[in-house]
Amino acid sequence: PNAFRVVRCDVAAWRLFGISLAGYNALFSLGAAGLSVVLLRAKR
Repeated sequence: PNAFRVVRCDVAAWRLFGISLAGYNALFSLGAAGLSVVLLRAKR
């Protein structure tokens, strides 16, 4: 009838190669920050 599914916040919704979306977000952010540092240093 009025049943609903509770979504847990301590378990990743899905993983790809063992890494969650938050993990990929962290890796991408670190990579983008590192690339920007390299590009800024190369300009000077």
